[in-house]
Amino acid sequence: MAREGDAQLLEAMQLGMEQGQLSMHISYRKARRVEGFRDVLAAQVGRRAVLIRDWFLPVSLALMVAWFALAEWLGLHEISYRVVGSQMSLGFITFALLLLALVLFSRKHIRPLQGPALHQVALSDPELFVRLWRRGAVALITRQGRDRICQSPKDDWRQYVRRTLVF
Repeated sequence: MAREGDAQLLEAMQLGMEQGQLSMHISYRKARRVEGFRDVLAAQVGRRAVLIRDWFLPVSLALMVAWFALAEWLGLHEISYRVVGSQMSLGFITFALLLLALVLFSRKHIRPLQGPALHQVALSDPELFVRLWRRGAVALITRQGRDRICQSPKDDWRQYVRRTLVF
């Protein structure tokens, strides 16, 4: 688990990220399976936002498949309109509008749960960070030095941070 001095390393990582010396990637797919991660994230951004994030992709895919089947059943693919000089079926046009609506929904509700929010949660507790590291949910990246990437769980994040941030 966490060792003595890990809290200081996490603070140094936070400072290094703010100064642009270090960046961190967190795989949400792997992180959400780590005990305590979703609870800390929900406390920060709200349980509803986390539920939307968890269910967005499967529901979106099911909705697109269902809409394609419904458009086929209604015969929307046989109805054509000229759009910007090309013939397009009404089924394709409505599918494109559905896809656009899903992308806009994603930008409003999913994007705020990426990047800085995940970094803040991961760096909030040394025990949680170590669990995320052991599950392979974190990668550390720098633009300088010989070792530019440190991937979990195979690399030693403590040594990497000390080397990278001249600790």
